[in-house]
Amino acid sequence: MPKQIKIGEKMDKLLSENQNPFEVPLGTTEGCLTSNQVVAYIKGERDSLVVQHLEICSYCNKRVEFMKSYTKTD
Repeated sequence: MPKQIKIGEKMDKLLSENQNPFEVPLGTTEGCLTSNQVVAYIKGERDSLVVQHLEICSYCNKRVEFMKSYTKTD
């Protein structure tokens, strides 16, 4: 099971110098998806690590579905 991370650790990462906020994993584990990974997945990119993570993480699945509902796909 992926290591659980504490909110303080996540905030430290978000507030650190030169940290791209779209590259910080958002979720309950270190393996959770970044915003950029979610967008790439919605656009059709299927990175094997992202696909594997989505098989086990209901939180990230909910994020993907939420973002899909706000994204126009043709």
